Amino acid sequence: MTTKALYLITFLVTVSSAQAQCIEPPIRPDPGALVASGYSAADLRRHYQAYFNETENYLNCVNSESGRVRVEAKRASEEYGRVLRRYPLKPGETVERPQRGEVVSSSGVLPPLDPGEY
Repeated sequence: MTTKALYLITFLVTVSSAQAQCIEPPIRPDPGALVASGYSAADLRRHYQAYFNETENYLNCVNSESGRVRVEAKRASEEYGRVLRRYPLKPGETVERPQRGEVVSSSGVLPPLDPGEY
């Protein structure tokens, strides 16, 4: 098997296994509709508690995935820097970069890339 084929297989397995299954919580309970449907006060509390539990699980999953993606993006950025050092651009050749403000983090806009870092 060639190196390219092994790389492709590794990439596909990594991508498919890294996808989290963050399941959005159901819509917020509607107490008026539940009471009109004959649900008791205890039923209302159970519906809200289930909603809060599922919402917390969803938010924890999203936060976890967000952290994982940040780590992967940082690794990719570092790897890309190594690629550019090993295979420098030819005179007149350019690399399209995101416009300032296109890439954001939880703390705001990431600083622009410093070409001297690569």
